[in-house]
Amino acid sequence: MHWFAFLMLLAASEYAYAEWQFLGATTDGTAYLIDPTTKKNKGQLVEMLTMQNLRAARLVNGNEFRSAVGHTLYNCADKTSATTIIRQFSGERGAGKVVGSFRQKPNEIIWDAILPNTIMEKEWRVACGIG
Repeated sequence: MHWFAFLMLLAASEYAYAEWQFLGATTDGTAYLIDPTTKKNKGQLVEMLTMQNLRAARLVNGNEFRSAVGHTLYNCADKTSATTIIRQFSGERGAGKVVGSFRQKPNEIIWDAILPNTIMEKEWRVACGIG
């Protein structure tokens, strides 16, 4: 049982040690980061980890979270993106306990257009290797 608890702790803390790159912040202080070392090409799609780090905690299912890590897909040709997995953490920068999670089924993925001059466009540019 102790090994299982150790492995769960190790898996939850992996995001705290990723090579996060700051992209920008909103007026409420939410910082947006990406980890370019997690970039994987999947045909015409690129997958990469993204993070939101909150200045103030928010509630999910009655638990406070300070950061959220997403597995995001980018379609470089169509200039769209979709976040397929989100994990919300009690601590900053993906540290602490997982207090909430969400996974989209492959047939339910919703693709969003990348708007110009947004943090999402910055993410898309890094993922797709543009400028």
